[in-house]
Amino acid sequence: MKKLFSLLLALLLFVPGIGFAESPSIVEMHAAYSHPVTGTIEDAGKNEGIGQGMAEGVLDPQALYEEVGGKRLLTIRLHMMDNVSKVSIAAQKRGASGFNAVSYDSPQGGGEWKDFRFQLPAKECVIRLSLFIDAMGREVIFYGDMGKMTPGNTDFVLSAGGGSAQKAAAPSAQKAAAPAKSPSASQAKV
Repeated sequence: MKKLFSLLLALLLFVPGIGFAESPSIVEMHAAYSHPVTGTIEDAGKNEGIGQGMAEGVLDPQALYEEVGGKRLLTIRLHMMDNVSKVSIAAQKRGASGFNAVSYDSPQGGGEWKDFRFQLPAKECVIRLSLFIDAMGREVIFYGDMGKMTPGNTDFVLSAGGGSAQKAAAPSAQKAAAPAKSPSASQAKV
């Protein structure tokens, strides 16, 4: 019995696709109006006092990280989506230069919030978010910086193959919207 338990434990720890190797994790997301590494402000408004508050109000402080089939996936949650008509997302390996545009899907959302799932080039990335804010009549650019990861999930929908449960309870009592797809994103540097 002891040998069987040891064998099962070894399989869980060391075989890709089984056990902890690909378990989902909640990631602390830090909203930043200026690039978290370089300090550059890309947004046309150039007002860090207002921009930082806006970024923190839009980007949820938690995201879901998954490794599925050799791919690194991040699901972020954006708020105030009832005021946004276009979303573009790009990712940059932390410390690298240039962003790569990513395509995304939207596994759930409702009312003023929506989730966006996309593939990452590395486990630690800076995310560039470009949102067209209808009330302002312009695009706003800010960043999400990935922080500490804690194994588990809160209320995010897991990707296919990301675990046994495909969907946890949606935030609040709002009805989840049908998944949406992003426009095809080129892999060109942004």
